[in-house]
Amino acid sequence: MLLFAADPTSKPPSVNGSWELDTGYLGVTLALKGDTFEYWFYSDVISDDEPKYPIRGKVLYRSNSIVLVPPEGQKVYSTTWRLVVDDGEICLLADHDLPDHRPPRSPSGRLLHKVADDVSPSPTKQSPTGK
Repeated sequence: MLLFAADPTSKPPSVNGSWELDTGYLGVTLALKGDTFEYWFYSDVISDDEPKYPIRGKVLYRSNSIVLVPPEGQKVYSTTWRLVVDDGEICLLADHDLPDHRPPRSPSGRLLHKVADDVSPSPTKQSPTGK
């Protein structure tokens, strides 16, 4: 896995669209369009205080990463996502899942993969791709 290197003032390449992580135990869907995002999360842990999805907010671009700015009081899995290259594919990896922030193991199981170049205007289920 490689971190994506870019000019510090440039916008990351090809980030608009739908990105997903599905481990079977938890899932994250992130829909990016320009300077906005929509976010969904699921887990096998059920809570009485589940937020109403999608969570919508602003996106800031910082060279090889994107920063999500959710509304006050709303939580997302990670606010900072790094663009990484894994087996030739550009993916997103939560900043706190970077190898130097976790015990030695591959972070491949925590990558968001791009599943669509566009974003559905109104998802039918949990995510823009209908999962």
